[in-house]
Amino acid sequence: MEPDDVVIAGLPSTGLIIRAGGKTLGRLRGFIVDGAHAHIRFLVVRASGLFSKARLVPFADPRVDFEQRAIDVDVDPHVVWQLRNLTPERLLTA
Repeated sequence: MEPDDVVIAGLPSTGLIIRAGGKTLGRLRGFIVDGAHAHIRFLVVRASGLFSKARLVPFADPRVDFEQRAIDVDVDPHVVWQLRNLTPERLLTA
């Protein structure tokens, strides 16, 4: 699901920053939704940089910071590191 398709408290989610453990992970590029339960399971996040790729971050206990235009997820930095190679393409082929 694209960020343009999701509105949070009246604001579009396009361009939101994703943070975990106080660290900025990148910008929101999309959502992976569990169709059976209609729940967001992962955020598609792209870090800045020329060679960065989109990766998945678990959507755990999200808090929206409207002032900073950010979503903070409750994911341990170690888990984020372990999932660093989990991309939308890998999830779809699993």
